[in-house]
Amino acid sequence: MKKKLMLLSLGLIILSLLGGMKGCSVIGVTPSTLTFTSQDVQNGNSLKFEVWSKVPLLKVRVSLECDDEWVDVNPVGFDTMGSWNKVPVTVKINPSVLESADQILESVIKISGEALRGRKVTASSNVTVKVNLGGNDQTGGSN
Repeated sequence: MKKKLMLLSLGLIILSLLGGMKGCSVIGVTPSTLTFTSQDVQNGNSLKFEVWSKVPLLKVRVSLECDDEWVDVNPVGFDTMGSWNKVPVTVKINPSVLESADQILESVIKISGEALRGRKVTASSNVTVKVNLGGNDQTGGSN
């Protein structure tokens, strides 16, 4: 009986948290920016970011999408539950961008999600991908 009451209480707490999170994303992402150099692209280097559900015990189905074909994202869909279940996402840049006349290219990976228990929650975020073709040696992620 105590166990059922505790589970019911926990469920009510989670639902009240979700109700109070309207307008806030329940998806955590770090870092929020990935910057590649031309050397990274030539060498086929990839960079990673992590995605997770910010609400304990809330399982979220996450989808990732990028409109630019020169950005390769893997995986593009998965489930995550809680901050202990951070999922690494790998990003690679197609070498065709090296032929671009632009010095800096920028794209956005759109991250969206939906709670799996039928509860609609705001679950969206973005990761900015930058490619510096000007020869600057800075690389890696940043917040």
